[in-house]
Amino acid sequence: MKLLCNLLFFSFGWSAPLVSAGFPDPKAISEAWQSDVSEFSFVSYSVSGTLNNAKHPRLRLDWQEEDEKCLYSFEARYDDGGLNLSSTYSFDGERSLRMTDNDGLLIAQKAPWPIPPWVKNVEFITAPYDFLFRREAKPLLSKMPSTLLKDPHVFKAFAENSACVGFETRNGSECLVVRVNNTRDRFDDQVETYYLIFLDVSKKFRPVGWQQFTIDGRLMAEFEQLTTEEVVAQNTKRLLTVPKSLKMSYYNYKDKNSQKHLVNSWQFDFSNLVFDSSKAKEFSLDLTSANTVYDQDENTWISIPK
Repeated sequence: MKLLCNLLFFSFGWSAPLVSAGFPDPKAISEAWQSDVSEFSFVSYSVSGTLNNAKHPRLRLDWQEEDEKCLYSFEARYDDGGLNLSSTYSFDGERSLRMTDNDGLLIAQKAPWPIPPWVKNVEFITAPYDFLFRREAKPLLSKMPSTLLKDPHVFKAFAENSACVGFETRNGSECLVVRVNNTRDRFDDQVETYYLIFLDVSKKFRPVGWQQFTIDGRLMAEFEQLTTEEVVAQNTKRLLTVPKSLKMSYYNYKDKNSQKHLVNSWQFDFSNLVFDSSKAKEFSLDLTSANTVYDQDENTWISIPK
């Protein structure tokens, strides 16, 4: 397997040396990722999620993003009559608009809002690279996922805090196992964690799974890529391999006497993926359904006559 890694680096034109025990240098791995994730300069897609084998709730997110601009609609439906959430949001680089669909309230402000927790907790198309974002949770709430993937400091931090620890077969693929240190829990940034990530050695070390642990080794969360889809990036014609469906599992890590106690399991399915930064996109909402506007900067309410 170590020989295979060596041959793969040369066959793909990677000249970075192998480090101790014949493992590739984490810096070289991150550089290999950057060529693909650079295509995320514009992305749009839909994602649906089901909890615990199609039991409630059911989620749907339509997401469109370009650098710091974004437009999305989010919906959560509970089969048992629980609280339903539905909202749309846009940020065009200068102002934020948020529409509450139930009562037609439009909220406007100049600064971007942080991504709401109920939206942030839906897996983005960037889920395989989640471990790159978990340095400091709070500052990342207002960042767009593809913007983070273009930040060179993200990859520098990965290279400085990672070590290859072995090889493992997962779902029929031979994977390099890498430990990523100095990360944080996605829900509580006070909890220090580390990741074990699984990189397919035959696919330019693309992440196909990861596990997140507390410092003392209790499993917190687990990502598994179920199926993939090949999508052509319209501006460069590069063929990208992206998740089509994935599974996220969360565990009760706070009970030190409990080992791998599953709390819930989500399956997320992606569709309508487009990578195209060549076309001008509108990052604004349809305002015709608004009944009331609240200017948050001026603390002013405006009724819209119909």
